[in-house]
Amino acid sequence: MSNKAQAMAEFGVHARRGRASGDAYFRALTQSAEDLGRHRQAKADHPLETDGSRAILRQLLQWYYFEKERQAANRLEMAMDCDFYDNLQW
Repeated sequence: MSNKAQAMAEFGVHARRGRASGDAYFRALTQSAEDLGRHRQAKADHPLETDGSRAILRQLLQWYYFEKERQAANRLEMAMDCDFYDNLQW
C-alpha cells in the first residue's frame, strides 16, 4: 500500500470515483420524497384528515377570508385616523 493510500485510510477518506457530481444530491432528494410519502400515508390515518374535517376547515377559511375582505376598508380608515391623531399625516 502506498503512503498516500495509508494516509487516506488513516483519516477515513475514501476516493469517490465513477460517480457523477449530482448523485448524492439526487439520492438525498429521492430519500426525502420517499420519507414524505410514508409520512403522508401515516398522516392519512389521523382523525382530522377526514372529508368532514376538511369540509369544516374549508367553511371556516371561507368565513375568515370573507370577513377579512369585508372589514379591510374600515380597518384602513381606522389606521389612517390613528396616524392622523399621532401627527403622521405629513
